[in-house]
Amino acid sequence: MKHEGIFYNILKSENINRNLLLLHGLTGNKERWDGYIKELNKSYNLILIDLIGHGQSISPKELKQFSAEYQAKTILNILKKEKISNSAIICHSCSFNLATKLIELDPLKFSRLIMISPFFEEGNSRINKKIKYLKFALKFWNLLPHLRKKGRFNYPKNGEEVSFWDYKKGIEEVGIKTYLASLYSALNFDNKNKKFILPSLVVYKEDDNLFTSDMLKILKSRFQNLSEKRIKGKGHLFLIQDKKEILKVVRSFSRM
Repeated sequence: MKHEGIFYNILKSENINRNLLLLHGLTGNKERWDGYIKELNKSYNLILIDLIGHGQSISPKELKQFSAEYQAKTILNILKKEKISNSAIICHSCSFNLATKLIELDPLKFSRLIMISPFFEEGNSRINKKIKYLKFALKFWNLLPHLRKKGRFNYPKNGEEVSFWDYKKGIEEVGIKTYLASLYSALNFDNKNKKFILPSLVVYKEDDNLFTSDMLKILKSRFQNLSEKRIKGKGHLFLIQDKKEILKVVRSFSRM
C-alpha cells in the first residue's frame, strides 16, 4: 500500500490486537525484517515501512522530505488511515531518530520502544568529525540525479564492522542522493531536551564503533524506563547474525 509516497505493508495476526511498527536503517527496506516476520507475527499485527527514498517509496525532490519530522507525520497519517491506535516500535540504527520523533509527536499512540544499535550524532567523536564533510557534499545535492540500481545489500556474514562507504550495494540501491540526505537527517536531528517515559529497550553489540558508551549514557538520561541488552561480538549490522538472540530479547521485553 502507498500513502504520500511511502510504501507499507500490514500483516494481520489472527485474534491479536497488539501492533508493532518496524523501522529499518539506512540503505535498508522493509524486506530487512524478512527473517523476523514469521515469529513476530505470532504476537503482533505488523506494520512494515519503506522509508523515504528506500525500497518502493519515492525519492523526493526536496531535502526536507527526508527529515524525521516529515516522515513521522506521514507515518502517523498511515496509522490513522489504518485505524491503528496503539503500537510498539522496533527501530534499527538511523531510524532511531524517526522513532523518537513519532513518540514526541503522539506519545499516547506508542506503548513500547525497542532500539537495535541506535545511531545518532551525540556522544560519538568519530561521527562528529565527518559531519562537516557531509554538509559540504550536500551543497551539491540538487545537482545529483536520483539514480537507483536494483540490488540488495547483504549484511556482513561474520559481523565485522564496516564504514559508511562500504555499503556499496546499499548505496546503489537507494542512490547517493537519498543516502546523503538520509544520513544528514540522522546526524542533524536534535532531541537533546526530550524525555521519554514509555518502557524502552536498547540492544547493542559490545564492540560497535557506531554506538559508544557515551551514547548509552545519553539514552539513560533521556529514557526514564530503559532496559539494556548487550550482545557479545562486534559490528553494527547484526540483524541477521543474531536473529535468534534478538527475538528472544524482544519476546522477553514484550512480556514485562
